[in-house]
Amino acid sequence: MPHCGLSEASPWHQPVTARTAAQEELTRVLQLSRSGYSGYPRGRLSVLRTLPHPRSLTMKRHNANSIAGTVLLLGCGAALTVISRRWGIGADLMSQLAGLLGPVGLALGLGMAIHGRAMPVDRISTLARVWGIAGSLAAVLNLWLSGYFMRGGAAGKAVRWALPLVLVVAWLLPGRFYGDTEHPTETALGD
Repeated sequence: MPHCGLSEASPWHQPVTARTAAQEELTRVLQLSRSGYSGYPRGRLSVLRTLPHPRSLTMKRHNANSIAGTVLLLGCGAALTVISRRWGIGADLMSQLAGLLGPVGLALGLGMAIHGRAMPVDRISTLARVWGIAGSLAAVLNLWLSGYFMRGGAAGKAVRWALPLVLVVAWLLPGRFYGDTEHPTETALGD
């Protein structure tokens, strides 16, 4: 006897046998949540543990670009910071750049290691600005501890303070100063 007007040969009456692993995991999690699963034996603690999530529903935090950027920034930033701390910051431009860019590279690398794809390597984001300002302030501290601002006359000190100030302010510039963030439009060859 057909149920609700459907014949027994209808696909709606056939049992579903092929289920994916994600569906099985989701079914297991739902069954655990309905049964009052807390992760602890009954009567011990009343703290509820977070239910396990199916692996297929989790998002990857890093991709190849973010890993490469993290390694590059942390490696170069650490090397420049060690060089500037060990050799000191002199009157030459290279030692000043090492003292400025080393801590910025370390801070950006740390931020990229924490946030992953949220700090893309091809454009500037709010997180990159925050970590960049933190790195710039760390660079100013590195220069201060190295005695960079104590040398020279009054004019020399004013110029020495201008470079770190520009480094901090550069992170606050609008996005158009860092290049076009939109994709260029394609035109026909005859135009």
